[in-house]
Amino acid sequence: MHRADDELTHGRKVYVGNLDPESTSTELEEIFRRYGKLSNIWVARNPPGFAFVTFEDMRDARDAVEATDGILHREK
Repeated sequence: MHRADDELTHGRKVYVGNLDPESTSTELEEIFRRYGKLSNIWVARNPPGFAFVTFEDMRDARDAVEATDGILHREK
């Protein structure tokens, strides 16, 4: 099994959508690190507007999803 598939299967990788195109991995780290230890952040650039944040523990990923749902939208 591919590592990315394994992370998705075990619930550690969180999709973050509808991001401002100027969002950075540093901004996402500031938001998500309060929920647990992060192992990776990947921000799409072409096309922009989404990212994947991977936690070391799936429980932290679940907590982050519940706590941040809908709060990452910037006013345009």
